[in-house]
Amino acid sequence: MVSSLGISWVPARGGNVPAHAVLGGRDLNGGPIYVGRARFSSDLLPAKVVPKHRTAFVPFAGKEHRIAAYEVKTATAVH
Repeated sequence: MVSSLGISWVPARGGNVPAHAVLGGRDLNGGPIYVGRARFSSDLLPAKVVPKHRTAFVPFAGKEHRIAAYEVKTATAVH
């Protein structure tokens, strides 16, 4: 039985994702999109990490911006 989840933010770059990355969804072709966050314009913003594009994307001022270095949310079961 899982009593809780251990949540962490793990630094990554270039489309890489660590073990236990949280899957946020899939693109139109079924490719994975992971939950991330990244700094842009002095703000820490939510990001989608797309391994096939080798980057993360953050929303800002109505556009998506590519970010090479980001953090990926991970979750592991704690018993």
